[in-house]
Amino acid sequence: MVSFAGHHGIFVCCLLFFLVLPLLTLLSISWTLVSVC
Repeated sequence: MVSFAGHHGIFVCCLLFFLVLPLLTLLSISWTLVSVC
């Protein structure tokens, strides 16, 4: 049960990472555009 929870946690972390990464990239790009303008 503990190992299952650990693997599930790793899976959720990877999923969150791949969801947040594009969002952060988009945010940084928009922030750069706002700073330039």
